[in-house]
Amino acid sequence: MILMSQNQRPTRAATTLLAALLCFHSASHLLAQYEVADTAHHYFLCFPEDVQTYCPDDPTLPGVTFGEYACDLMAVSTQDVFFAATVDSACYKIFRTYRVINWCEYDGEASPTVVSRDWDNWNGTNPGRCDRPRPDGDDEPGDEGMCVIVKRDFDDLLPDTVWYDTDSDPYNGFPDNPATTATEGYWWRVISGGDDPAYESYYEGDCSTWAYDDNQNDSDISGNVSPDDADRRYGSFGYWEYTQHIVVYHDVAPGLTLTTLDTFCTRSEACETEAVVSLQVESLCTGPNDWSLEAFLTPDGSSEAREVTNLLRGDLPNLQYRERLALGSYTLNVIVNDGCGNETEKEVFFTVADCIGPAPICIDEISVELMPDETTGGGMAAIWATDFVASPIFDCTGQDPSQTDAAGRPLVTEYSINRPDEEPSQDQLGLTLTCADTLGLDNVEIHAWDEAGNHDYCLVRLDVQNNNQSCGSGEMDVAGRILTNLGTPIPDVDIFVSKDDGSEEMIQQTREDGTFAFSLSGGARPLQIRPVKFSDPFTGITILDAVKLQRHLLNIKKLETPYELLAADLDRSGHLSVGDMIKLQKILLGWYTEWPEGAPWLFLDTRFRFAKPDAPWNEYAPQSIDLATVFDVDKLEFVAIKLGDLNNSAMNQETAAALRSAADHLSIRYQDEFLPKGESKIISFTIAEPDLEGMHARIKWDPSLARIETVGHSAGPEFRLDAYHGTLSMVYLRRRAATEYLTWNIRVTAQKSILLSDLISLATERRALAINKDLEASELSLVPINQKALPKWSARFQDGVVEGRSGISVVMTSDQEMRVRWVDVAGRVLAQTRQGFTTGMNRLAVPAEVASYPGGVVWAQLSDEQGHQQVIAVPIFR
Repeated sequence: MILMSQNQRPTRAATTLLAALLCFHSASHLLAQYEVADTAHHYFLCFPEDVQTYCPDDPTLPGVTFGEYACDLMAVSTQDVFFAATVDSACYKIFRTYRVINWCEYDGEASPTVVSRDWDNWNGTNPGRCDRPRPDGDDEPGDEGMCVIVKRDFDDLLPDTVWYDTDSDPYNGFPDNPATTATEGYWWRVISGGDDPAYESYYEGDCSTWAYDDNQNDSDISGNVSPDDADRRYGSFGYWEYTQHIVVYHDVAPGLTLTTLDTFCTRSEACETEAVVSLQVESLCTGPNDWSLEAFLTPDGSSEAREVTNLLRGDLPNLQYRERLALGSYTLNVIVNDGCGNETEKEVFFTVADCIGPAPICIDEISVELMPDETTGGGMAAIWATDFVASPIFDCTGQDPSQTDAAGRPLVTEYSINRPDEEPSQDQLGLTLTCADTLGLDNVEIHAWDEAGNHDYCLVRLDVQNNNQSCGSGEMDVAGRILTNLGTPIPDVDIFVSKDDGSEEMIQQTREDGTFAFSLSGGARPLQIRPVKFSDPFTGITILDAVKLQRHLLNIKKLETPYELLAADLDRSGHLSVGDMIKLQKILLGWYTEWPEGAPWLFLDTRFRFAKPDAPWNEYAPQSIDLATVFDVDKLEFVAIKLGDLNNSAMNQETAAALRSAADHLSIRYQDEFLPKGESKIISFTIAEPDLEGMHARIKWDPSLARIETVGHSAGPEFRLDAYHGTLSMVYLRRRAATEYLTWNIRVTAQKSILLSDLISLATERRALAINKDLEASELSLVPINQKALPKWSARFQDGVVEGRSGISVVMTSDQEMRVRWVDVAGRVLAQTRQGFTTGMNRLAVPAEVASYPGGVVWAQLSDEQGHQQVIAVPIFR
């Protein structure tokens, strides 16, 4: 069985069972206890004393402990009842009732035996029995708790006993019942009659009075002074009940958190809005007391607080104060009491403000005639903001309270005017128009202001006329620059100007610093400036861009700026998809000699702001500048976006990524091979980088020396083979099931005898790059393994005769002298010479002294100065 230690206590769930398994009794045997009462029981239960605590959830509070020594299976439940405290400084009291069932003993029907809380003071005796007065106990009821010890065994004739004691040992002489002259060591004992459970005797503890009962089913116990059979409750039926008193103290103030906005903005004609304050109350161990919570609202400048407790909504611990309030500043004061006399008070400040600017009602269009200006010799006209107001407007914080609308809002009287590219100023009441405005000014902004500093505007079409030729024929100086969003200048951009007669003309190209500047005069009026660039279509596109696009499509790392998103949309579909990735891979593999479709560059007016930066395709981003909307036509600016270039490396490829140091550069490794003419071999290539995310490289060779073919590999790169020009382009993007190292194979067929390392190399027109998981780039190099250790020659048996004798052929890639030994099958040297060989095919005949060898086969051993050897079997022809 599993024993629970005596210092353990059950949890405080409404019904908590602490059960231990019997070692030798199955579940079916436990059910049989309801029918067969012949099982031995030996156990004790100790109920806890009364306690005082600061928290009823304190895990150190004492609970029921028990011990099992026979066929016993204990289950414990608790139930709490809360009452107001009877101690002045206490918060409340808990009556915690424990019920314990011994499932091996309980018959399923009996009521619980209620264990008294006051054995040391009353012991269940009746006053005055045997002429003895009621004893005076030294302790309050419940101070010591109570233990019940049960010993039952119906298989023998020994008495079965229940003891009530202050501890679990009824034989230790403690306590001494003051109601008797003997030292019992327990308060009370119930003895049953041997092996007959229907016969019990009760020892009440005073005067050694015994009560006998041969019928437990009647209404009285023979010899018991109490006629209501009350003493029968002290017997053992396997079901026990005891009530512990817990007094709870609490002196920690509750926590209170008030959360609100600094400002609530009005959005209605009523000049008020709903203010919301969230309240969160926190307190430990205060039980079910009646909380009290009060809230008071005080407007700024007022000494009178208004109670708003009735406006609190929700349930503790989370509440909300909500109320529609007029413009002004307010203080909300909240007081919370936890019912134990602990109180917390906090306040929060907020403002109800007019945050929306008044929208002016304006004249749609107005014409202004420039008049001669004697000071400047040109033309001039003054216009005022109020000239463009078509109708009065009202606002919660308008300037003239003497005139209001139906909602009581004051009239707005403050207006300002500015050109579209100028910052609005409340003090700018008018504008002075000059001859420059006849070309560059088509609209003005009229702003209406309220007393809170809010403003809104309308756009008025302005026609500045030079009818009396105050400005002469007119001329416009146009200038600007084109940069990437990182500030890199873009040269060689064509600048087109369109005019109101429908014509368009390429005026100039941007300089090295990305700037342009020119003058326009006479003829049709210029309308728009539009940059165009088709040169350098593939510049800046690297494997790093492909890795970034793949991570975006796989939701690993999203592209963040609208410029990156626009650059990644290579097929101009208005969203990013696998189609963009396919096009980017084709560019890296060299499938295109020209940009596939559309323009490779985009140019946006830098004044444009994306309303939805994460979806820039859903809004019109102007790729030209309307000169009528710009005041400073000599300060035009465009941002350049190169399609496919996601990291703005278009004009400086060295900034594509921070290269690692030379020692960390990655290598494409392969086993170097000597390839005789006509021989074909499969060569394996490896990049030993476990964090490889992407790779782009191009291998080149001389097609007259060898033919190269790709060998498919499911986890390898994508290939583009151009056998005619001798190039093999490769692009790799990490697969989800990628192995630790990237490997791929090619088949090489030699057209001439050559060493593989002399055949292949990396193309230099586009850098070979590898990208790791941290988006760091490393430059790749092609590294043959054991390059210096390989022989640059190959020998084989010559099918036929040389000089009338058997011979061998030796293919050399360079002139070299070697030693040749002729050996028989027994290892004896027949002849030995040093032979000079020239580049290409060499034929060597068997020496005359070896040609007559009778064995039929000899061995030719060739060795060079580097220690390379080759042994060839040579049959002897006669």
